[in-house]
This record gives sequence, structure tokens and C-alpha cells, in this order.
Amino acid sequence: LSNWEVRMRRLLKKPPNRVEVDRQLEERYGFIPTEIEAKELLLGSVNAVDHAYRAVIMTDTDGTIYDWNLKAEEMFGYSRREVMGTSIDRLLPEELRESHRVKVKEFNESGRLEHPMHSSSVFMVAVRANGERFPIEAEVSRSRLDGDDIFTVFVEDITKQLATEEKYQQLLHSERQAREEAERANRAKVEFMARASHELRTPLNAIGGFAELLLGGVYGPLDNTGQVQILQRIQRATKELGALVEDILDFSKIEVGKARYHYKSFSAQHVVDLAAHHIGKLNPGVEFARAEIPSTVDIYADEERVGQILRNLLSNAVKFTLEGCITVSCSSEDDWVYLKVADTGIGMSRNVLTRLFEPFYQAEIDFRGHGLGLAVSLELAQAMGGNLTVESQVGKGSTFTLKLPRKAPPDSDVSPLAE
Repeated sequence: LSNWEVRMRRLLKKPPNRVEVDRQLEERYGFIPTEIEAKELLLGSVNAVDHAYRAVIMTDTDGTIYDWNLKAEEMFGYSRREVMGTSIDRLLPEELRESHRVKVKEFNESGRLEHPMHSSSVFMVAVRANGERFPIEAEVSRSRLDGDDIFTVFVEDITKQLATEEKYQQLLHSERQAREEAERANRAKVEFMARASHELRTPLNAIGGFAELLLGGVYGPLDNTGQVQILQRIQRATKELGALVEDILDFSKIEVGKARYHYKSFSAQHVVDLAAHHIGKLNPGVEFARAEIPSTVDIYADEERVGQILRNLLSNAVKFTLEGCITVSCSSEDDWVYLKVADTGIGMSRNVLTRLFEPFYQAEIDFRGHGLGLAVSLELAQAMGGNLTVESQVGKGSTFTLKLPRKAPPDSDVSPLAE
């Protein structure tokens, strides 16, 4: 409320004083209106306050109410006539009235006359006429009019806002609890996988080692071809299970942030050659081709991790290619090296591609797999500053592209051994 509006409301509460009213209206509008025009202008000011969205209460320096609007009547349950001339304390709980009087006194003695005084916005509890308590936000402004100090209190009922905030906080708390429980469950799962994998590694190594010794004739010659074939199957199964164990260990380390990387520069040609050496037995009618890779192309990453990714990609290509060709190629552009593994296998649908890199995800295809190799490969690639992407069409095959840096970033402070 402006000083003029406060003044007009006070004039309406006093006996008619036409000279003062005319002076105020002339000061405001630049002319002296007729009696009817004056009444309309004054009532317009009053109506604007009465229809404000907040309750408006006017008091003197002692806290005596001399006016309030329709919103205040609606909020507190008192009519204007009931509260006129009474203390504003009646709108507060009894136990808060004395402290309110002290604050009003301190406020009066402070001598501050700012209008409005936003620093005086407070949250407190008020009381309706029926005794119901409710939370409010009150903003107090103070102005001097004709030698008198006038306080205008703008009040807003914040019951709904607090209820919404409480529900929001409850939702946040529930969400936080659910997230913490999920994280605990995930940590427990990861720790279990790590322990189980360590326990499996020793007997697997023993099985594979003994199978190799038997095939090598260390314990004497084998009696027939059937024995050789059985031992070869044992070896293949042991290698597959060993690869699964390694993937689980890598996955668990990545999940808890304990994966370690040995960064250095190495030849792209060399790491591809090593990976191709472990490609395994191809299906009949499938050829393996390796495009010429310039010896000058280097990669800056963990060589063993890059080899692991390539072995995973080649293993997948062999598994899903029944005929045609599997090709490994390499290209470089600016500061990046691109290693590609392409096949002419069964390919994948768009639905499969959207979930392909999820841990333990397996497409509904009749092939063995544990659904960890690609998830681990993506995590490793990204951890080394690169990426792993795929393009595929059903019936036409798939192409995986491993993107890696050619050299360490200029501002890199990564040591040769990094977490």
C-alpha cells in the first residue's frame, strides 16, 4: 500500500473532512473532483486492497488494528467490525503474545522507516477465530503518515505450501533410502561375484592345466581318439568359464572403482595381431580377414585392456557368424584411432541394440553367452578415454567400432599406473 492509499483509508474511517479529502485528491489526480467522483476514487482504492490476494492488516504502533481487508476476514474468521480497535495479539497463540509484544516494542524503538521492509518477513503460527492454528508468512512494512507511524502487515496462509513441501521431503527421503538400499544390495552382489570368481579361478586353472598335460602325453599316451576329443572339450569349456570369471572380476572392479589401467603408447598392429591369435575355431564356411594396419599407428591406453576388448568382439563375431567373413580393420583421424570388427553374421534388431551393452543382457538367440563381455568392454573403453559403438542389421551382420586416443592429452596428469 502506498502512503496515499493508507491516507485515503484513514480518511474514510474518520468524520468527513471535505477540505482534507479535496487536497489529497488534487495532489493525487491534479484536479478537485465532485463529491460523487471523490467517493468513487476513494472506494476504488479501498476495493483494490479488499481484493488483494493476501490478507492486509493495518495497525498503529501499539498493534491496535484499525483496518483489514476481505482476505483477512476470510483467513482469520473475524469480520472487520469484530477486530477494529482490538490488539493484533488476538491473532496469535496465547504463548506467543508476550514475545510478540517485545518484538513490536523493539521494532518501534529501532527507528527504521523503510517501506516496504522485506527483511521483516517472518514465518510464524497464527490462530483463527475457531481456535485452529495454522502457519503464515507475514511481511511487515512501516510508513509515517501525518506524524503517525502506520504498520501494514501482509499475511499469507502457507498451509498448502508446507504440506506440499513435507510431501516432497518425504518423497526425497524415501527415494534416498531406496537408492541407499539399492547401492548396498549392488555392493553385496559385486562383492559376492568377486569372491566367487576368485574361488573358481584356482580349480579352473588346475583343470585346464591337467587337461593340457594329458593331451601332451605327460602321463602316457592316450588310448584312442575319443579320449583326445573329450580332453579338447574340457579345455574349451575351461577357457570359456575362465573368460567368464575374468569378466566377472573386471565387472566387479569397475563397479566399485578399483579397476587399474597401465597407460602407455603401443602399436595398433601388434595388439590386433595378438587378439587375432586367440580368435579360436571358426565355423565352416567363415573366413577371417585382417586389413593392412600401418605400423606407424599407435594407441595410448592400457594394451592388455585393449586386447581384452578386441578378444571379446572377435569372440562374439565368431559365435554369431555362421557363414561369410569376419574382418578386422584400423584407421586413424586427428587424435583418434578406430579399430573395427565387422562380421556377416545374423545381425541384431533395433530393440536388441538399445540394450546390448547392459550387464547380463542376452538377446533371445540360441547361442551361449553370459551377457557381460560387451558391458565390460564398453566400460573399459570409456575409462581409457574412448568409446565402443555398434551398427547392425538383421541378416546382414554387425560392425563394432572401438575408438581410442592416439596419445595422452597435453594437459594429462595420468601416471603410467592409474586407478
